[in-house]
Amino acid sequence: MNYLGMALAVVIASTAGCAMHDRVSKAQSEGVGSAPVAGVEYEFRDSDVVALKYANATPLQFRANATPVDKVFSVLGMPSLKVAPAGSYTANQLHTATAEQTKKYISSVATPAGRTGKDIEAIGLNAIGGNMGAAGMALSLVAGSPKYDPRVNLGFLVCFEHADQTASVTDAVSNCSKKMNAMFASAVTNVTKTINVQNGQFRTGSIETEAGVKTAKVFLGRRGVLASDGYAPADRGGYAARIVAIPINSETTSVMDKVLFLDNGNVSAAEVASALSRSLPEGTAFYLPDQKSGPVGAY
Repeated sequence: MNYLGMALAVVIASTAGCAMHDRVSKAQSEGVGSAPVAGVEYEFRDSDVVALKYANATPLQFRANATPVDKVFSVLGMPSLKVAPAGSYTANQLHTATAEQTKKYISSVATPAGRTGKDIEAIGLNAIGGNMGAAGMALSLVAGSPKYDPRVNLGFLVCFEHADQTASVTDAVSNCSKKMNAMFASAVTNVTKTINVQNGQFRTGSIETEAGVKTAKVFLGRRGVLASDGYAPADRGGYAARIVAIPINSETTSVMDKVLFLDNGNVSAAEVASALSRSLPEGTAFYLPDQKSGPVGAY
């Protein structure tokens, strides 16, 4: 490269650096940060108004009949589909719900460790204004557009990173993203296509199922990550933790896809979840959405 080219490169790099610094500074002031991992930026929300923070302010204690999916929902501050039907909760509430609303949303599944069964029942009934049941809970949740309910449209991998082993929330996000990539790399092999988009990456490859090897299309998120200091659930040890939730998903070929000659795989969310669970990293849990059969997960 000649001197003019080198000078131009320096100017561009300097300008880009300033722009990046301004963007990061602005993002951090708005409660959004970024964690670089192997050249990839993971954008996360770390503020005092995320449901994740409220839900895990103390170690959660789950009811004996709580399912893996409901446990992950509770960690995220989201209600069970059993008490709040699909469409009654929106993605916006993940970062706008108050502490009291979050407690209400998860009260049918979890409560802070140390509470008794009667305490759990009291929280659930008082929070929704008496014994109104599922209908009352659903009505109390309606806010914003009901078209995008993360419980049935988007999955999350949750990591419970030990607070005394990570220097910051940024480090925790980095650690969690590495675990996510390792889990998918182990479960989805012979990758034939990768598509990078603004919010993450799509991968098409093969997974092992009970019916043999099948094609799967999965999504690994890079934006919309949630992170907060808190505590791991009681059944995970209740230790001080930095909790991270990264969006993940899987797709299957629909009738419209076939019309458009698109191949998004031929596996169900349950089959993808089964493959991922065999490579589930320590200190993690996840769920994947399935609008037909209901979400599936591992805890």
